[in-house]
This record gives sequence, C-alpha cells and structure tokens, in this order.
Amino acid sequence: MRIIDRVPELRELLADADHVDVREAESEVSLREFVAGAMGRNPTWMRGLFRARGVLARILRLREPDIPIRAVQRPEELSFAPGGRVSFFTVKEAAENRFVVLEAKDNHLSGWLVVATEPAADGRARFELATVVKYHRWTGPVYFGIIRPFHHLIVAGMARAGARGSSVAKQRGVDRWVPRSLFTIAAGHVAIGLVSDRTRWGGIVSEGLWNTVASDDDARRSSLWFMLGGIALGGLAVLIRRSVIATGKMPPETGWILLSSAIPVCVLEPVSGAWALLPLGGLALWAARRDHSAVEPSRTLEHGKPAPTQ
Repeated sequence: MRIIDRVPELRELLADADHVDVREAESEVSLREFVAGAMGRNPTWMRGLFRARGVLARILRLREPDIPIRAVQRPEELSFAPGGRVSFFTVKEAAENRFVVLEAKDNHLSGWLVVATEPAADGRARFELATVVKYHRWTGPVYFGIIRPFHHLIVAGMARAGARGSSVAKQRGVDRWVPRSLFTIAAGHVAIGLVSDRTRWGGIVSEGLWNTVASDDDARRSSLWFMLGGIALGGLAVLIRRSVIATGKMPPETGWILLSSAIPVCVLEPVSGAWALLPLGGLALWAARRDHSAVEPSRTLEHGKPAPTQ
C-alpha cells in the first residue's frame, strides 16, 4: 500500500481525484529538506517548458497563464502553515515529518502536490511525491493530456532532487558553471589533441598500441601527455560537479588546484590554453571565500535561537 493511502487526512482528496501519479524515493533527509530540494530544482530546460506552457495556457484561456518562479527557500524558511507559500503553491494542509499538501488552482483544473514520508530501514525515510488533479471543465483533460509527458519528466527530477536534499536548492551560478566550463575546456583539449596530432596517433594505432611511445620519442610522448592532461581536467570537472550536487558548493581547494596548474604553464609556455583556467580558478577562490563568510552567521543562528517550526 502506498504511503499516501495510509494518511487519513488525504483520503478525501484522493477519493475525489481525476488523476493521481506517485514517484517514490528513499533518503536520509527530513521532510522539509526533501520539499526544499524538490522545489529548488529549476534547470534551464524546465524554465523553457514553463514558457511553452504559457503559450498553451493563453490558447486555452487559462486564468493564470504564467507560473511565477519565486525565490528558492531553505528548509527552515518553509511555511507549513495553511495558506503559506512554497514556490507558486499554497500550503493546504501539513503535518511536520508526516506530509504536506501544496495546492495550485486555475479555472481548468486544480492540482495538488503531496509529499508524504514514513521511516524506512537504517534510519532512512521513504518519500512519495504525488500529483493529484481534479478537472473543472473540458480544457482540464486537454491541457493535462498535452503536458503529461513533460510532467512526468519534471516530477521525476523533483523526486531525485528532493532525495538529495536542500543542497540542490543552495547551488549558485558560479558553483554550477565552473565545473561545466572546465569540462568544456577538457573536451576541447582532447579534441585538439586528436586532430592536431592525428598523424602520430594514426601511427600509434597502426603499430598496435603496445609499447609504441618510446622514451626517446618526444613527439609521441608530447601527444600522449597532452591527451592525458585533457582527460585529467575532465575528471576534475566531474568530481567538482559531484561535490556541488552533494553539498551545494565546490570544494574550497578547487581554486588553488586550477591556479597552481595554470600559472606554471602560462609562465613557461605563454602561447597555450592554460590562460582559460585562470578566470575559473579566480572564480572558484571567490566562491570559497563567499561560502566561508556565509558559515559564521548560520552557525550563530543554529546555536542561538532555533528556527521556528510551523
């Protein structure tokens, strides 16, 4: 049996629904952290879908054609009191550490986003992210039928983001774009190596690869290490990105690693692509300093007066 079916407060809402779909997740986060993480997910492609949804809404003459994207909220900032706002939803009903019902109404349908949780094994928690829909007129099923494939993509991503917790909601532009830019540089590095040294790589492959880069063949050794440098940068970008997903920020050492790699190359070989790493290293150092400055106030609040629970 689903978690939402075991919550007495949800029986009336579910019984009167025209559509219900449920996504499941398991995590160590709290209900508030799950909701903050799920509602904080707002990638570029999803914003594009919301703009396309606005065109459809105007064609169907919906009362609210545009979805207002509100500021991302931290878990302690969420209001679970009836009438409170979470993104563009209104809180209809909630019980701390059990469930929350978020409501959005229009003239074609009413939709509810329900997050329910219960304990699982090893101190973890099971979550269900349910979408409940009630149609008001003929445009309701037409509208929902058109957006349904995209709805499932969005809700699946929200469930994954919720399971990772509110760190997703705290990601900032620099933390997202430094690893992306670094990965782009790495891919370009590898591509340039393959194209510019294609004759050498062709010889290496035709000779069977094994033991084809001799210690006295400086040209082939240069091609090999150029390629490995690009792969290493790509691996660093992946690790930084994983840290951003898990914690919401880059490792504080990122800037020093990039600068210590780039500066010697820029000095010894000024005509090189190492200059592209300098601004990334500088941005990463700035982000680390920003995060360090933000820690002290939060600790004061945490050990002072706890955030109120609503």
